[in-house]
Amino acid sequence: MPRYSERDDDVAITDVFVPIRVVNFNEFSNQTPVLTNVVDNQVLVIPDGQNFILDVDATDGDVAQDLLYSLTGRDASLFKIDRETGELTTAAVLASTLPRDQDGNNQYELTVGVHDRLSFDAKHIVVEFASN
Repeated sequence: MPRYSERDDDVAITDVFVPIRVVNFNEFSNQTPVLTNVVDNQVLVIPDGQNFILDVDATDGDVAQDLLYSLTGRDASLFKIDRETGELTTAAVLASTLPRDQDGNNQYELTVGVHDRLSFDAKHIVVEFASN
């Protein structure tokens, strides 16, 4: 182990051990997670009153990488996503006859995302409700 010593006539000797680890930069490479069952600007038509929307899936080439799901967008407050499983559901009963989205057109604009704490993938989706 490298050793550093300092001598001074007025001060005692101080030994400091400095561990140094040289690593291969490739040990720190990170593969971006990828949403696998959602495409950008995808429109999902869901029956009125149905709570379950989609089970968002993703892959990550890194071994033992924890993936976390997120939900944003202008209408995100009306939905929820399980951060660990990616299950997207409504936070309230929604129907085509009484649109509650920001612009009142029954097109709920959302962005679903996945991250591995280092990198991120996201897709914009639109959820529409239709009478049975």
